[in-house]
Amino acid sequence: MKLYIKKSIVLFCCFISYLAYAQNSISPITINLPANPPANTAEWATTLPPVMILAQTKLVNGQINASVLESKILVTIKSGSTKICGSYTRHTAPNSNFSSTTKNWTGANVLSLLGQECILKPGSYELCVQFYGMNAAQGGLLGESCKPFTIAEKGKQTYSPPTNVSPVNEKSFAVKDLNAPITFRWTPVVPKPKDAVVYKLMVWPVEKGQNSAQARKINTPIVYEEVKNNTQVIKKITFPPNSKNYTWNVEASKTNQMGEVEMLGVSEATTFKVADNKVDIQIDSLKFGCCENGNQSIYIKVKNNRPTPVNIVAIKYRHNGTGALTTLGSITPSLPKNIAGNATQIFTSNVDCIIGANSIKILVDAVDAIDTDNTETESAYDTLKCSCNLCDTNIVKWTLPQEIAYNLSLTNNVAALTGPIKFGPYPIVKLSTEIVDFYWYTEGDCKKCNNNDFYFGNFTGGNLTGVIGGTSVAGPNGTPIPTSHQLDFISSTTVGSNLNGNINLFISVPPQTQLSCCTDCFRFCIRYTATFMQNGVCKTCSIVKCYESKRVHKKVGLQQFLNQCGESGIIVGELDSQFKK
Repeated sequence: MKLYIKKSIVLFCCFISYLAYAQNSISPITINLPANPPANTAEWATTLPPVMILAQTKLVNGQINASVLESKILVTIKSGSTKICGSYTRHTAPNSNFSSTTKNWTGANVLSLLGQECILKPGSYELCVQFYGMNAAQGGLLGESCKPFTIAEKGKQTYSPPTNVSPVNEKSFAVKDLNAPITFRWTPVVPKPKDAVVYKLMVWPVEKGQNSAQARKINTPIVYEEVKNNTQVIKKITFPPNSKNYTWNVEASKTNQMGEVEMLGVSEATTFKVADNKVDIQIDSLKFGCCENGNQSIYIKVKNNRPTPVNIVAIKYRHNGTGALTTLGSITPSLPKNIAGNATQIFTSNVDCIIGANSIKILVDAVDAIDTDNTETESAYDTLKCSCNLCDTNIVKWTLPQEIAYNLSLTNNVAALTGPIKFGPYPIVKLSTEIVDFYWYTEGDCKKCNNNDFYFGNFTGGNLTGVIGGTSVAGPNGTPIPTSHQLDFISSTTVGSNLNGNINLFISVPPQTQLSCCTDCFRFCIRYTATFMQNGVCKTCSIVKCYESKRVHKKVGLQQFLNQCGESGIIVGELDSQFKK
């Protein structure tokens, strides 16, 4: 049931949108009549100026819409809602033959669209023109307009009706202009009557899907103002919140000596609109890249949804919706950047890798290119496909004694491991080295009787050249003992120091058998842990590196870098990289 309702709503909305488009596909429609048309419509073709109908349409994808091409034109004369003259209906009306974007009917051509000649009694009328599309049977109105006129009594003074002057036809008011009164002005009737002339100003909202003629017939005026012998009204209007288009006209009348109200004429209605001049941008697309070399790329595509330019003045971001709001720098193109009406602009930048962020919120600040008080901030989220870990090797950089570069020597059952060591980009307050695995293997039954691993696989000492400072060996109660698995190097400053030097680590190894036929080997793994401050928070990053070597009998000497200790497939290198708070 829910699915059915949803589909019905979508179809209904599409139908309403179609009607709104259809009813405005032929617009504007202009009707010209002589100031005082004869009562006999047959004479309209020879009056000066002659009766004329001018209609326009727009191209759709470079072509005239099929409904417009096959449309019918219905011309009638009405008094109120009653048809007075015109032999056609919307079903029998002649084809409009709309072959170009502008179509014109003049004089006798207009009269032929009426389909009959009529003699009109004195009174007020409207000449109405309507266009119907292919689905006329379903009410496919494509456009409509009516022109009021008056037939005067014989021998009675005739008058030219008032003409709307201001606001000019199709004027667009900015939203901020509506805070001030609007001036409505028109021309007086001609000639000037001896009696006082009452001018009645009326303003109607034009709802979506309506034309101005329909609005004047159906809708309630939002302005109804009468003035005597005055051709101007200045009025502050409370506009309906959902209406943007309006139509207005002026009726002129006088009261004769008999106390009767005589209509002198009605101005041709004109329109104005309240432009939706609010800044209207949208973020079409947004993408944050993965951490690479300590940076994340940013791609933002911004669209200006209105026809007038806007300036993008700032782009900001925050992570996980709660982080501090940060202004994006190093933007290409640089800000402020103007975006033309209905155009798009791509912005790119880079930021330092945002550690621990799962999503990023972008905020784009836009300002009207002319009215700087008219602003908008548009936001959008991007869920990161590759969240940044502080200890990822593309953020922090380790340089450690390597398998192909380390120097391992054996003296008095002590292995000396030496090599360069670096960590960045953060200054560290402590470097910890910890033996997390020690493995001893011999060929055959060649082990010494002393198999107590308490005495080997431990740090016996070490030092670090560079700026980081002193050493300590961890043991029970902090007492340095020769059987400790951990050795710490502590910075001499509380803010930390850059680790860039050489390390010497001394590790106890098993004593070698005196048998000349025995070969043994050992492997040990060291966890290096850097402790540092990041944005005032103490953090650590660790990495494990393993080393191994084969020791042959004493007569042959030490062999290194063979990595063949009786176990095939041993891979020596980085085993673990982890982040800890």
